[in-house]
Amino acid sequence: MDDLEWLLINGQEILKTSSIALNYPLCDHCLGRLFARSGYGLSNDQRGRSVRTVLALSHELLKDQKERIPLGFEDQLPIHQETSDEIDIEEKKSEDDGWNTVGTRSISTFLQGEQEGDCWLCNDVFKIRKELAGLIFERSKDQEFKTFLIGCKIDPGTNERERTVWEISNPSSAEPIKEELNREIGKIYGKLAPDKEFNRSNPEVAFLVDPLFKKVSVTIKPLFVKGRYRKFERGIPQTRWVCKSCHGKGCGRCEGKGKMYETSVEEIIGTPLMEAAKGENFKLHGKGREDIDVLTLGPGRPFILEITGPKIRSLDLDGITEVINQQGNGKAEIDGLVITSRKEVPRIKEGSSKKRYRARIAVKGDVEEQTLKYNISLLAQSPINQRTPRRVSHRRADKIRTRMVHEITTIIEDGNTAVVDLLTDGGLYIKELFHGDDGRTVPSLASLLGVEVVVDTLDVIDVLDEEET
Repeated sequence: MDDLEWLLINGQEILKTSSIALNYPLCDHCLGRLFARSGYGLSNDQRGRSVRTVLALSHELLKDQKERIPLGFEDQLPIHQETSDEIDIEEKKSEDDGWNTVGTRSISTFLQGEQEGDCWLCNDVFKIRKELAGLIFERSKDQEFKTFLIGCKIDPGTNERERTVWEISNPSSAEPIKEELNREIGKIYGKLAPDKEFNRSNPEVAFLVDPLFKKVSVTIKPLFVKGRYRKFERGIPQTRWVCKSCHGKGCGRCEGKGKMYETSVEEIIGTPLMEAAKGENFKLHGKGREDIDVLTLGPGRPFILEITGPKIRSLDLDGITEVINQQGNGKAEIDGLVITSRKEVPRIKEGSSKKRYRARIAVKGDVEEQTLKYNISLLAQSPINQRTPRRVSHRRADKIRTRMVHEITTIIEDGNTAVVDLLTDGGLYIKELFHGDDGRTVPSLASLLGVEVVVDTLDVIDVLDEEET
């Protein structure tokens, strides 16, 4: 396809674009962006220069090949029309009358493009793209990451001016200024930081540039660390228990600490990990949760610790494990730390793994040993229907849940106390299985025996993986 054929095919589009450019001084980027999705291998500023060149040469092409030109096409071109008289072009450039058929700017000015002054649309923002990329580079110096994404915050005035241009020219292959600016700044930053990779879908770091105020904000992808913990001391909650009276600020009720307990499993694990990653905060996601007076033994409970704002992503997990276990002072310990991803969080929180428990119970009444063992065994022979226990009704939906006890064994310690080992569905409330919660759990050991049953201690022995259940 020669230049004339391209001109004839795209003529109307160019005419609309050139009318805009003659009325509104546009830089090559903003002019070429109106043709951004037309053709390949060119940047928008190259397209803009090409449009100017085609318009400048169109008169010569038309003059030599009149027979190929549709009627009226030549008259629409915003270029100087020759007359029979000799015209001094240099003299004519200084005059206002007769030089343009469209708009108020001269063709010579139009061809100068962005050299003429500020672009009406973007205010020459593309001239500072290297400076903006440099700001990103400075902000990224203290941040460890491999993948990045760059976005720009375009001010309302620029967006409105772009809408004006698009409404008048109605381009069929235009690209928003935001997309081009993101790309152009990203290319420059990529040269400044060649070891970093662009990632649109899941970047470790995202930079948001405000060109108007020349500011850069940073969003850091959280770091997720998976492992198992064991809790060896009763009276420690799984997660931080913020004081409801002061919401963490400190008051008389919490003795100025902002929380109801000195520490938690979450803090024992999270504080050293957050410090190692130079993060901002942390949150523990556990595969279920034990009551504050319950131990977690055996292989431990699976968890994921989420660290927000980490500046370091390459962690010495073995070394951190040692630090956590030393600072745990026998209250809790961990093992099996590995880096994981956000998609694992719902899997670990919503999974329905079976669990093994050991409960020490006391029967308040005279019950024969064989009667006690027999009635305990009955708990594994039918579904257990549990209405949400009173002790958690303030934070759980009030509904009936049906669960199963799959295995149960009993060792009688004396006439009215026993140690019971159970394998149950996840989500079964074990304490209520024994004492009945005033009839909210059916059947319960208390309802079967007709006497009061108290759970003295309860321990989690194992939280089975999905493939073990």
